[in-house]
Amino acid sequence: YVGQTSGKTYGVIRNALGGVLFIDEAYTLVGDESDTFGKEAINTLVAELENRRDSLMVIVAGYADKMDKFLDVNQGLASRLSNEVVFEDYSEDELIEIFSYMTAQKNLSLEEGALEDVKQLIEEKRKQVKDFGNARGVRNILEDIIKKKNSRIVAALKGKNELPAKEELTTIKRED
Repeated sequence: YVGQTSGKTYGVIRNALGGVLFIDEAYTLVGDESDTFGKEAINTLVAELENRRDSLMVIVAGYADKMDKFLDVNQGLASRLSNEVVFEDYSEDELIEIFSYMTAQKNLSLEEGALEDVKQLIEEKRKQVKDFGNARGVRNILEDIIKKKNSRIVAALKGKNELPAKEELTTIKRED
């Protein structure tokens, strides 16, 4: 509500004193010209970054192009958040390694040739989706594959009275 943003922002900052305040997708605080809430929160944050610089660490995170716009919203913001760390997108090989780790964590195995199909899918997604090179994109691919695997198993069970073998339940096939 109007008038509550500053107080709520102070409350969040007070809770972070002596620790770290992490603001993911910080650029979402920047709305259009009519958005006074985000600007008020940012102005409060800037003041507290100065007033509490000995007891407060703030990390703001987000996509680089959007973060540049975020830092331009308030003249004092960029100077108070002066250290920048840029994390490059993972390489395709690293994304495959992440995929393999995620499947192992779920006790899933891959049919021969399925990993090559996954690699091709990742290559396609990287071309289609801006900022795809991260683990979230790989997790989304794996979740879609698991849904397809489960649908395949359910379809195969229709009209049968026997359970499939454990290997069938835990193997990702190329068709998935």
